[in-house]
Amino acid sequence: MKFIETQALHAWLDKLAQEVTLIAPTAVGPEEKAPGSRNPAAQGQQVFYRAVSDSSQIAWDFTRTVISAREHFMPKTETLFTIETGPDGETVLHETKLERPRVIFGIRPCDARGLRVLDAVMLEQEPADVYYAERRRNTTLVGLSCPQMWEDCFCTSVGGAPNASDDVDILLTQVEGGCAVQIVTAKGEELATGMDLQEVEGLELPQPKLNDQFETPTEQQWLASFNDVYWQRVGDRCLSCRICTYVCPTCRCFDVRDET
Repeated sequence: MKFIETQALHAWLDKLAQEVTLIAPTAVGPEEKAPGSRNPAAQGQQVFYRAVSDSSQIAWDFTRTVISAREHFMPKTETLFTIETGPDGETVLHETKLERPRVIFGIRPCDARGLRVLDAVMLEQEPADVYYAERRRNTTLVGLSCPQMWEDCFCTSVGGAPNASDDVDILLTQVEGGCAVQIVTAKGEELATGMDLQEVEGLELPQPKLNDQFETPTEQQWLASFNDVYWQRVGDRCLSCRICTYVCPTCRCFDVRDET
């Protein structure tokens, strides 16, 4: 089992932030309300995946972020391309490109699983979405295991786990003095060349506390309830604010507009 000490991990992240766009869980909100507490919730703060300039801006003791990492692959708004007409009447099209590679650090396994669902639609169906594909290609995911399933977590009921490594390139699990490091993909192996890793014999990983599983409906059961009056009542309350589009980790709804 590979292991990295806390100090070495922070040094690696600081260096990484200078080389790529580093995105990580970041506490946003009022000033600290609970002196000595590192838990953002105890300080009245919320956590979002945001670009950081060094490891000191990263929130470590958090449950889940308010918005999933999907917003960095399907942002709320984006410029697809611009068209300019030159003095000689020539039309020039400028495509939007990512400036440099990105690393999303500290992504929870459930958020990474959500990206797999998006891939099935945005990449595996023809035609693939070129903008989504570029972001996926240029982004490396460094996951952070959950120490437990929190009150309304249900990952194990839908085939996931608090420490699942299926959908990340590297998975970190916090242990005493640092993190256990599991390298999952070739992309993760390339990124890990800059980490000061140690080989540790007999390192035992903590087992996350799990919630009770529930039985998920079958496709036939979902279809049978499609016209249930319950959905009509929910729909009647909808204000069409579209916030659900931003919050849902697997929503792929979008609109395209021309602006002059």
